[in-house]
Amino acid sequence: IDLNNSGSVVVKEDRKLLTVLFPDGREGRTFTLKAETTEELNEWRNALESALAQAPSVASTVGQNPIFNADGTESSEASTEQSEDKSSVIGRPAQFALVEADGSPAFLEKALRFIEDYGCKGEGILRQSADVEEVKRRFRDYEKGKKEFSPDEDGHVIGDCIKTILREMPASPVPAACCTALVTAYR
Repeated sequence: IDLNNSGSVVVKEDRKLLTVLFPDGREGRTFTLKAETTEELNEWRNALESALAQAPSVASTVGQNPIFNADGTESSEASTEQSEDKSSVIGRPAQFALVEADGSPAFLEKALRFIEDYGCKGEGILRQSADVEEVKRRFRDYEKGKKEFSPDEDGHVIGDCIKTILREMPASPVPAACCTALVTAYR
C-alpha cells in the first residue's frame, strides 16, 4: 500500500475486518483486510496505525506515484488529466491552496472572499453550474495575470472555480481522522 499520513484505520472487530481509508484524489482509496483471529486483527491495526503515523505527508508525495487501476496498470484517464492540467491553481494540496509562496492570498482565498462579498446576490451560486469553458477561461486569465476579482464577475463561474479546486486537491481538505470523528459523532 502506498502510504501517506492522510490514511485512517477503521476496525469492525465483530467481523474481524480492518479497513484503511485514504481520501486521496477524487474517489479516495480503500483497502479492506479480513483477519483470522482478533489477535491478528489487533496486530494489523497497531502495525498500520504506526506505519501511518510515520508515513510522509500527502504534500510531499503529490505527483510521485501515478494513479493505478486494480490490475496495476496506469489509468489512461489519470494520465490524460495530469497532462491537460498543468495549472498553478488546480491540484494544489489544501495547505498551499489559500496562500501563495510569497504570503499573498491565492486564487482559492480570493474566490472565497468574492463569494462572501458578492455571491449572496446571486441565486444558487454553488448549486447551479456555470459554463465549463467560462470556468476554464477564468483559471487561464488568473494564470495570465488577472489576479483580482471584480464585482461584475459571474458568481456561478467563481463558485464552480472553487468547486473545481476542492475536487482536484490531491487529498481531502478535511483530514480522514476528522471525517471518521464526524461520522462517529453523527451516528
